[in-house]
Amino acid sequence: IDARLQEIAEMSKEEISGEVEDYFTSNLNVSSMVNWDLFRSSDHISGLLRCFEPMQLSKIMDRMIKDHRTYRSGLPDLTCWNPEAGELRFVEVKGPGDKLSYKQILWIRFFLSIGVTAEVCHVDPTGSFNSTGIKRKSGAGVNETNDVSDNS
Repeated sequence: IDARLQEIAEMSKEEISGEVEDYFTSNLNVSSMVNWDLFRSSDHISGLLRCFEPMQLSKIMDRMIKDHRTYRSGLPDLTCWNPEAGELRFVEVKGPGDKLSYKQILWIRFFLSIGVTAEVCHVDPTGSFNSTGIKRKSGAGVNETNDVSDNS
């Protein structure tokens, strides 16, 4: 595993993209651990991969492969990317009263430590309606922030 992760870390973005495009083409509609159906096309997944530096991908895979039980949960809710600009960010969405879990904090700190943008988006329910159709009032504490910095 370590040798393959090192290979990935040393590959170019184009090499990684080419390999994954081949895997996508040969494994689409095949039952496997990877849900290839989440991507519209090989260009779609390739656009995402090109937003990562190879070392970042290698470190993320290392973390998930070597301790899957611990790190299979807590990943942010959204993965947002712009392939034209090469921009990527992970976003954890929190509603009023929601707090980050310990595993979510670990993932956000990890992404930031490897140079991947990660953030928490606090949703304000202003203007939304509850299940009975009555407009909600903005709740207290919607401007709260969660400190995920490592102050140790």
